[in-house]
Amino acid sequence: MPQKSRLWKTIQIFEEQSRNYTNIDFSKAGNKKKILITGFDPFQLNPDSNFNTSMGDDAANTFNPSGIVALFLNKNQESLNQNFYIQTCIFPVRYEDFDNNCVENVVSKHFHDVDMIMTTSLNGGNNWFDVEGDAISYRGGFHDNMCIGGQDYSEYNYNSSRFIPDVNSQHNETTLPSMKIFGNYLSININNLTVRFDNSKLNSLKEGGGGNYLSNEIMFRTTKIRGASKKPVGHFHLANLGTIAKVKEVIEVTKEIIKKIIS
Repeated sequence: MPQKSRLWKTIQIFEEQSRNYTNIDFSKAGNKKKILITGFDPFQLNPDSNFNTSMGDDAANTFNPSGIVALFLNKNQESLNQNFYIQTCIFPVRYEDFDNNCVENVVSKHFHDVDMIMTTSLNGGNNWFDVEGDAISYRGGFHDNMCIGGQDYSEYNYNSSRFIPDVNSQHNETTLPSMKIFGNYLSININNLTVRFDNSKLNSLKEGGGGNYLSNEIMFRTTKIRGASKKPVGHFHLANLGTIAKVKEVIEVTKEIIKKIIS
């Protein structure tokens, strides 16, 4: 599709509006703490995805609680009754959008207005939550929802044109306050669910705490914008509880983490 065509422009407007890129507004926050939360589309919508196979599921039943969390928290009345004001958006699982700076375009616009930024995504097949200690500049190349990427998945003939490893492997660390969340521990229990602080990959050349897929990359790009600022910015990996019916439990844990950070 030719860029700048009428159809292309229409699609861009739809993306911006439906994902809430252009509707984020903190003007009514008053004296409340201003928080930006981001979620993702479902990962691996391709029906022959290794991810879906490993989950024992198919593309039609794939879900990502981070997108649901973002939808729930945006201007949520319960949150409005607290001392914070949340705005959210949902990013696509597409390398092209990331390479066109979809994250930077949103985060840079609001960085100086907010008190906290927390990106979220699904923690693979893990039934625990992770506050990621770091993110790496390296992109691992697992295929996206447009079947782009994947040197490791060449048997599917996926396009690897977006797979660009960073030989410098820079790590950016979180500024989400681990002491406020965990105290002197590396994990805590919230509503009988485990939340961990994961800094196990700080010396890796190819992985951050959240691996090297787009959930890692969104944290890297966001913390790069943060730079040397101590403002709380980082990534929260949401537990996979096996069914969308348990998303309320994921929302409750996420809300408790936000309260711990912003208190």
